[in-house]
Formats: sequence, structure tokens, C-alpha cells
Amino acid sequence: CPRAYVAFGVALTVAQATSSAVSIRALQWNPHWECFEASTECKSEVLKLLALRLKNGTDFANVVELETSDFVMPVGWGNISSTCGRDTTHLFFDATRWKLSGGLNSGQQGCMATRDRSYIVQAFEHRSLGLKIVVIGAHFPHHGIGSSLAGSIRAVRNSTAIDSMLLIADTNINQPHAFPLCRIVPGLCMSSAEIMKSIGAKRDAEVVLSTDLLKTCCQNPPQYSFAFDRVIANFGSS
Repeated sequence: CPRAYVAFGVALTVAQATSSAVSIRALQWNPHWECFEASTECKSEVLKLLALRLKNGTDFANVVELETSDFVMPVGWGNISSTCGRDTTHLFFDATRWKLSGGLNSGQQGCMATRDRSYIVQAFEHRSLGLKIVVIGAHFPHHGIGSSLAGSIRAVRNSTAIDSMLLIADTNINQPHAFPLCRIVPGLCMSSAEIMKSIGAKRDAEVVLSTDLLKTCCQNPPQYSFAFDRVIANFGSS
């Protein structure tokens, strides 16, 4: 399956006023459009693996370039989709545990580039514990983050008064100091904290939790050299 890799999210345990806790597990995956054009076998494997991952205790999954309408979600799951040109982003969520937060402007979709690079910003509430978070599923451009995603995050935060942010994204941004060009090209290489700050999902004093910067992209040469896929949060403890 060309250019397919899975990055698992951190499990976040968030203390509640009731002394209860909730563990949140997130999944980021970009199987890439090439998989769906390469063979029916690759497409079939993606659909099978995605269904298995969603059933495996996952709360949220951001799946980029799922270039088929044939995927059947497991029972009890919901989905929010965003399309920009040919680019698609799907934010799947376990609807038995999470519901969309009500209220005006609790969710937005948009494009990080002109007719390209889709994103979703959505406020959720835990069904039993009442925890409220904003989940961001995104497919970043290769050069320059732009301002549209930050604007949507700001709008949802201002409308819902929710400060807890969970980013699940193919960032197309490498880890700091990965290449000599990191020191020359702005935004080419960033820490997870820098990414969160650049999109307005982290305030100065906040500490972030992040998946390890795994080299998840891509199968084509130079194989798996880029730490693009990340799950980052500005709340909780690992």
C-alpha cells in the first residue's frame, strides 16, 4: 500500500471536579490517494484496518485522503467531513462517548490553502463526564500554515469558551533540526508546541502533550523520513 502509515495518539487522562477521569485516544492516518488508485487490494486493506482501529478503543480519528465512499463506520460512530477541491478530511468520533457541543458556531470547516488542504474544528462534550474539548482535524499545506485554521479555532473558542484543544493532523511539518534547511525556511520544521501556538491552539503559559515525532511519511523515496503526523493537546497528563 503506497504511502500509508498510522500514528497513534497519546492517551490523555483529564482530572474532573468529581475526581473522575477520562482517557482520550486519538488516531491520525493519511493513506494517500495513491493507495486508492494503485489497486483494489490496497483500498480493501485501508478500509479493513480503519474499521479495526476505530473499534480498538479510539475516541477520535482524523483520516486524510480517504478517497472512497465505500467505508462503513462501526455502529455507534459519527463523522464530520471537509472537502477542499480534491482534498478530503474525515473526523470520525465515538458517538457512544462523545456528542457535538450545542450552540452557535461550535464547529467550522475550511481550507488551509485555496481549494486545498481541508480542516475541521469541532467542540465535543463527553456524554457521561461532561468534559468539553475542541478537536481539530487537519491536513496542512507543505509550505505555510496560513491564517484560516487559526481564525476558525479562535471563532469556536470564543463561541464555546472551551480552551482544551486536541489537534489530530497530517502537519507536513518536520521535527526541529531534521535538515539544514530547517534553519533557513520558516515553518519547515517545528516542535509540537510551536505548531499549536502557530494556529492559536496554545497560549504562552500552556504546556502541550504530543505523540513522539515518528517518521511516518512516506513509503515512496526517501522512505519514512518525515515526522508529519501528530496528535497534540494543550491539556491533560499522559
